[in-house]
Amino acid sequence: MEEKLPFGAAADRLGHRRFVTAGRVTATAIAGLVTIAATLAALAALAALAHAAPSATAPSSALPASAAPRSAPSPFAAEPTVGRRHNVRMVPLNQRIAWVHFPKCGSGFADTLLHHANASLPSSVVGSVEVTLSTHPLHSWFKGIFWEKDGKIGNHFAVTSQETVSFHGRLFGMFREPASRSNSMYNYFINAQSGNWIDERTYARRVAGSAVMMMAGQRYGLDCLMRSRSCKRATPNTELALRRLKTEFAFVGLTNNWALSICLFHAIFGGPCLAHEFLNTRPTHTNPRKPPPATNTTSGAWLGNFVDKDDSALFSKAKTRFCADVAKHHVTLERCARICPAAPQDSFGSKATHPCRLTAEQV
Repeated sequence: MEEKLPFGAAADRLGHRRFVTAGRVTATAIAGLVTIAATLAALAALAALAHAAPSATAPSSALPASAAPRSAPSPFAAEPTVGRRHNVRMVPLNQRIAWVHFPKCGSGFADTLLHHANASLPSSVVGSVEVTLSTHPLHSWFKGIFWEKDGKIGNHFAVTSQETVSFHGRLFGMFREPASRSNSMYNYFINAQSGNWIDERTYARRVAGSAVMMMAGQRYGLDCLMRSRSCKRATPNTELALRRLKTEFAFVGLTNNWALSICLFHAIFGGPCLAHEFLNTRPTHTNPRKPPPATNTTSGAWLGNFVDKDDSALFSKAKTRFCADVAKHHVTLERCARICPAAPQDSFGSKATHPCRLTAEQV
């Protein structure tokens, strides 16, 4: 016989039953949501791993010369760095390459850098910027290695603080004596392209300090060099350029001592020294209707009394660094003949000049 309860007691028991039922429903719903959240988190983790892993079919990335094997794929950095003017996941810092390409200082340096960056690049490939990257794209063969500048590695972008952070200590560059570079730029950009709208001495004053300003992040490398480019005057920040040369460069070469520079590169970083690294991929042609300067352009005598003090200071320090590295890595003409046996004849022979005077203790 069912127990009769007072109205108030019956209402309390009914409320208790509804509360217990609602609690069970709520607990079940929460458990379901937790399960769904855990599943979504697991899927997201799997997707992130799949995105971060290098493609099994992609060519290998660069490794330092000391690593083995050099052609093995390089893992991406745990915290990717986004470089200026591009959105690329970067490889670890010790594998990155920022080519500081001063105009008329050697476009052929791309050959050395590209083969160093990816050892699986066929040795038959002449590593000029245009040809190589059209057949061996950056995004697959050199992903995250280079400082990319509008999809190129050899553009003449100025160095800013963003590069010194993303590529700290990993800048590479060839430096050239200012009078020689000015003469080459005049013949390449003026004589060969836009006619003689400016004489050589005036042009030398126009482009003075351009290497320093490019190094200090003040000016795009082609500004003032051509008639079509802007030429806003500025005071070269030589102090900053010299500081970056001292602290940010992994390699410093000299354009006017090309063979010795290529030898030094391989003495430092290893890798095979290929014959086509010694080719001039972008030669300067003088105007056949106008005779060349009567004196050696590296002397600057053809400029009269004008001296580019800022770029000369930069080149002087670059040469000092170059000679210090030559001594440090025991680079002699005799050793270079062994490191680069495919170099042109007499590159390191008796007629070769050595810009650094080494003592017996330094060699």
